[in-house]
Amino acid sequence: MNESTKRWQIEVKNFGPILDGKVGIAPLTVFIGKNASGKSYMAQLIYAQLRTFWGLSTDRRIIEKLTQRLSDVWEGGRIEVGKTCVVDIQDIFEDTVEQLVSNLPQYLEILFGVEYQNLITDGKDSVLILQNFRDFAQAELELTHAEQKNPKISFSKEKTSLRMTLGLEEVVDGKKMLNVRLSGEFPLPKGKPVAQTESIESAFLLIATNFYFKMTLPILFIPIFPSDTPAVFFPAFRSGLILTSYPSLAAKMLSFGELKPEGQFFQNFFIREMLSMLLDASAAASSRYRSKSGDEFAQFLEDKLLHGKIVFETEGIFVPDLLFESDGLQLKLNRSAAIHAELAPIAVYFKYLHRNPTMIFIEEPEAHLHPGAQRQFARFLARLVRSGNYVLITTHSDFLFSQINNLMMLGSLDPEKRRNLIKRRGWDYDPNLDFLKPEEVNAYLFDLDNSTNLSRIKEIGRNEMGFYEDEFVDEAIGAANERADIYDELS
Repeated sequence: MNESTKRWQIEVKNFGPILDGKVGIAPLTVFIGKNASGKSYMAQLIYAQLRTFWGLSTDRRIIEKLTQRLSDVWEGGRIEVGKTCVVDIQDIFEDTVEQLVSNLPQYLEILFGVEYQNLITDGKDSVLILQNFRDFAQAELELTHAEQKNPKISFSKEKTSLRMTLGLEEVVDGKKMLNVRLSGEFPLPKGKPVAQTESIESAFLLIATNFYFKMTLPILFIPIFPSDTPAVFFPAFRSGLILTSYPSLAAKMLSFGELKPEGQFFQNFFIREMLSMLLDASAAASSRYRSKSGDEFAQFLEDKLLHGKIVFETEGIFVPDLLFESDGLQLKLNRSAAIHAELAPIAVYFKYLHRNPTMIFIEEPEAHLHPGAQRQFARFLARLVRSGNYVLITTHSDFLFSQINNLMMLGSLDPEKRRNLIKRRGWDYDPNLDFLKPEEVNAYLFDLDNSTNLSRIKEIGRNEMGFYEDEFVDEAIGAANERADIYDELS
């Protein structure tokens, strides 16, 4: 595993079809392997842990505790204007990690739609989930058939402190504002004050809130939490949902507030999640306040893959439908190319909802894409990484995987050589965007044992040409040998 990408590691034992294995989250993380080898299981586990952030965002106890800690320091006379004070916040981190890990089982049950006991590998007594948060904190969670054991939490440092500097700054109309800056034994945003208010009481609340949401979670995970929506998941069935059920299910969601009909299909978390995203996007499409930070990504999809636009049809209908538009012609997606339905949810998300940076999960992005389009999609992934996003994909595509390797080799060149090569070859690449640094990518093989139907996660080795492609090469060799045998018989 790359030393520089050890931001957040998750190790599992006896988790569904996965016997054991460890994954390190990089700006781009790639899962490959046979069907039913556990790629989606692991992706959904990682997403579930990120989802715990939503639960903590509504739990104010830790923020209240930190606010009180700062107030006690102030009232105790330990901090003055123009001076720096050290505040012990070790227990704040301990409480945060314990809550994040303890809440994980309930989110696993929500995402998988079963009690967590059903996620334990058949014949095993428990599932073990071990996490390393950026070499700062370690957590071990064991789930047995009988109980959820209390997580074991440890820190690499005996004590964690926050240094707070209080100053005065003159602003508009001659007002004097308290100006608070933070520093500590971890990376913090530079430049602007964390809080700037007229009263010390409100300053402490702002410090606690800002520190918790914009710093504590990035310190523990990866620096991708600009708001309370740090991740989005695009499941493999996205085009099927768009083509068969989106308008009717969305109408039910709007009518009832949630999906009421009985049946497992309607209980799927990712169906509800994607419907909500599409409805939010349709609302944002008609709002002047929509997010525009995803415009460049939406434009790339429209220009390089869709060759047109995905738009909402809103006139005279209850649920906005999705249409493909090109050269003034609009088509319903069931009359358009398969690639349009496949990429429609991704395109509207980036056009109307995306905010940099976010963690983006995409299952089988190659589905319904010609090999040439798959290579373009690899460029799309690289551009997401260049803008500070984190991406995790599951894939069966050798074309996509090979193109990721090509972009890694481009990233190994110094900028001038990369620019000259692209110009000399006449490639339609942006030398500042269309590359991946080798340390930005991790790839894992879910190695399935056909005799047990269980897999082990193995990190894929690499050299100067990128990751080894043995998994795909072996299949190609097998097909070639079979062709040779058949040809011999024909001869």
